[in-house]
Amino acid sequence: MKTYSLTNRHALKGAQRSMKMPHVIPDSIRNPGRHSGEGRNKDWIAAPGSRSGTGCAAMTIYFHINRIVKAGIGCLFATLILFPFPGSAANWHLSLYTGQWDDAPLGRVLAGKANLRQAYIGALALGREIWRSSKGAASLELEGQLVGNWGREIYEDEDPSSGDPGWDWAPGMSHASQNSGSHFHWETNLALVGRWHKFPWNRYLQTSFSLGDGISYAAKLPPYEVDPHGQLHGEQHAEVHTKRVLNYLLIELSVTRPEIAPWSVFFRIHHRSGVFGLIDDVDLGSDFVCLGVRYDFSLDNF
Repeated sequence: MKTYSLTNRHALKGAQRSMKMPHVIPDSIRNPGRHSGEGRNKDWIAAPGSRSGTGCAAMTIYFHINRIVKAGIGCLFATLILFPFPGSAANWHLSLYTGQWDDAPLGRVLAGKANLRQAYIGALALGREIWRSSKGAASLELEGQLVGNWGREIYEDEDPSSGDPGWDWAPGMSHASQNSGSHFHWETNLALVGRWHKFPWNRYLQTSFSLGDGISYAAKLPPYEVDPHGQLHGEQHAEVHTKRVLNYLLIELSVTRPEIAPWSVFFRIHHRSGVFGLIDDVDLGSDFVCLGVRYDFSLDNF
């Protein structure tokens, strides 16, 4: 039987509904597990339900892994809430922050060399202190986040073939397709955060610096992590790729004053990446520069 890409399968299903044809299951689909670059998605595996090879099992495993990752994040977050970790008197915090995508490598972001683009996040985070040193200089926290992401569906491609008029466009694409469309997806993150509390100026401005690392799960592939060249000219031309499950990193500077405690304000870098290819050969990432507010509290007060 003739093979179909996932896009063509959607078109086929629409035609079947309109013509009242019997449901057709293709023998094979493009392999979603292939990496980007030369040769991407040029091989085929058996479609789920086709009973034509081991591809069905591979796809089944792929979907089960996604479910396991989501369930794992949920279990870890439940542990964050329920397990009786010893901590300080105000050992919980609730944070609200928002940020904008900085399309620059992490090193340039840290150096303040911003390249802000049209993608944004809004995040609600719940954290709990699980350890503090005897002198109170350092602490460890667990933090879970629910993040809304919105922005463009397709971003600008700097390759000459995407100029005006350009050439070799994918069906339905043109120069005007860049920086167009709208997108929204949810993201969940869970991180272990180390925080340093002791600074010589704390009597004037109480300061803490934190560094956290964990896991990030995006409900959809973020367009700002997708190669626009592949979107505009076909996936076989994409030079980089991303995944829904990546590493999560946060870098934060928080300040407060006794007059506003237990409130504090903070600056945070919100980062997703494949850790230089360690995760499924993903060698890119995304950074958001963020501002937020935090409220520290203890359940003993409720």
